[in-house]
Amino acid sequence: MMDTTSHRRELSWHRWVLSWLCLFLSYGVTATARANDRDRGIGQDREGTLWVGTSGGLDCFRHSSLVLAEFPRGSHDFALAAGNDGAIWAGSTNRPLMRLHDKQVEFTELGEPVRCAYRDPEGTVWLGTSDGIWRIENDRPVRVATIPSQETFQQVQAMTKDAAGALWVAMSTGGLLRWKDGVWTRMDPQLGTTEVARIYSATTDARGRVWLGYHDNRIVMVDNGLVLRYGATEGLDVGLGTALRAGRRLWVGGQLGLVHFDGQRFHPLAVASSEPLRGVAGILEMPDGGLWIHAVPGIFQTWWFRASCLAVVLAGLWGLFLLRLRQMRVRMRGLLEERHRERERIARELHDTLLQGVQGVVLRLQSVAEMLPVGDPVRNAMEDALDRADNVLVESRDRVKDLRAASEHTRGLSHAFAKVGEEFGQDHSAGFHVVVEGQPTPLEPIVRDEVFRIGREALVNAFQHADAQRIEVALTYDCRELRLRVRDDGRGVDVEFLQAGGRPGHWGLSGMRERAKKIGARLDISCRSESGTEVELRVPARAAYLGAQKCAWRNRLGRIVGGGR
Repeated sequence: MMDTTSHRRELSWHRWVLSWLCLFLSYGVTATARANDRDRGIGQDREGTLWVGTSGGLDCFRHSSLVLAEFPRGSHDFALAAGNDGAIWAGSTNRPLMRLHDKQVEFTELGEPVRCAYRDPEGTVWLGTSDGIWRIENDRPVRVATIPSQETFQQVQAMTKDAAGALWVAMSTGGLLRWKDGVWTRMDPQLGTTEVARIYSATTDARGRVWLGYHDNRIVMVDNGLVLRYGATEGLDVGLGTALRAGRRLWVGGQLGLVHFDGQRFHPLAVASSEPLRGVAGILEMPDGGLWIHAVPGIFQTWWFRASCLAVVLAGLWGLFLLRLRQMRVRMRGLLEERHRERERIARELHDTLLQGVQGVVLRLQSVAEMLPVGDPVRNAMEDALDRADNVLVESRDRVKDLRAASEHTRGLSHAFAKVGEEFGQDHSAGFHVVVEGQPTPLEPIVRDEVFRIGREALVNAFQHADAQRIEVALTYDCRELRLRVRDDGRGVDVEFLQAGGRPGHWGLSGMRERAKKIGARLDISCRSESGTEVELRVPARAAYLGAQKCAWRNRLGRIVGGGR
C-alpha cells in the first residue's frame, strides 16, 4: 500500500524503526510475543503494526490486510466485484459465474462468460456478457437488458454509472452505449468519436462526471453534455488506458505507468523503485488515500526477457568467436598452402639446378680419376671423395623427396602413404597395403601434415630396420578421433631403445613424439620380440577435422540412437 501524501515522511520514519530493529536483531529478536517477559515499551506505527519492547528483544504484532480468495484452480481472466455482504462475484472466461462467501464458492451458469463486473456507488453489482447486462438482486444474477443486435458479437469491456443513474457500456471492439430506463443510446456521435475507437476503462467521479480511457493515450470526460479531451499535451503518457479510478484524485493507469490528474494536467506517480510502474491493470484507493495497484511488469522487465537478452548476447559473442576462429583457420590454411607451394618450388630448384650441377661435377671428376693409373695415391683420394659425394647426392635426393611428399599428401593421406610404400617397396620384398576405415573427412592442414610425417617416419623404420614380411597402414576416420596405425611383423624394437627415445644419434622416435604433442595427439608404440611393431596415433576429432563441431553433433546423436554406447 502506498500513501501518496506523506510517502517520504513515512519512509524516513520506517527507516528509523528499521535501524532500531536491526540493532535489536543483533541481540536475538523473535517475531512472537513473550508472555512471561516484562514490557519495556509499546508503540504503533501508521500501518497499525504494534511494536513491543521486552527483555528478550523487540516483538511486533501485524494485521494482514490480504486474505487468500480460494477460487477453483485454473480459472483465469477474472472480472471481480464486491457485494455488500462480503461476497466476491467473479466472472471468468473458462468458468461459470462464481460467488465466493465464507470460503465457499457457488456457481451460476449464465450461458456466456462474464467479461466485465462493476460495483456502482449504491453497492449494486452489474455484470456484462456478450448478449446482456445482469444485475445482482438478492444474491442472484438477473438479466436487466439485452445488448443491441448490432453489438451481439462483441464483449462488454467496461461499465460505469453516471449521476443520472444511466449505465454506460463500452464494447470490446469499439462503440459506446448508454442504457437508461430500458432504452439504449449510442454515445459515439455525441462524443465526436468513431465506433472503432476502443475504450478500455471507465469510471465516474464524485461530481458525476464520466471518464473514459481509450487505447491511444487519450482520456475523455463527459459532464452533462460537456465533452473534454486530454492527451499528451496535458501530460498524459500511459499508452493504452487500462485502469481508471476516481477518488480523492483521478488516477489513470496504463501500459506505460500511472498518473494522477490535478484538474489541469496529469502527473506521473513517483515510486521508490528505480523501475517505473508498467502494465497497470487495477487501481483501488483506500479511504485514507492509500493506493493498491495491480501492475503487470512489461516484457522488458521480466526475468525471462533479461535472461533471453543475456542469452542473445552470449550467443552473439559465441558467434563472433566462431567467426574469428573460422577466419584464423582460413588464414592458417592459406599459410600452409603457401608453405607447400614454396616447398615444391624449392624441391624443383634443388633438383633442376643444384643436384644436377653437383652430379655433373661428380661425373667430371670421375672421368679425371679414371685417367690416373690404378693405385696412384691421388686416384685413391679422388675416389674416396667421389664416394662421399655420392652419399651426399643420395641424402640430398631423399630430402627433395621429403619436400615433394609433404606437398603430395594434400590429395589424401591414404594416397600419400601408398606413394611412400611404392617408393620403398622397390628395394624391399615386404608386402605393403593401406586400409581406410570410415568416411574420409577433410583434415586441418597442420594436423594432416604432422600425421603424414609421423606415419612416414614409422614406415621408414619398418622398411629399413624391421626386416618384415608384411607392413600395413590403417587409417580410421571416427567421429571421436582420427587413428593412424602402422603395423609390421618384423623383429620389433628393443625395449631399452623405446625407453631411451630411440637409438643413440637417431632422432626419429623423439621427433614423432614431438609432432604428436604439437597437435594434441597421443602416440603409442608397442612391440614384442619376434612379433613386430605397432605405432598408433590418436588425434581428437576437434583438432583433426575441418567442421569438427558437426562431427561432434553426429557423434552425440549416434550415441543417443545407439542407447548411449
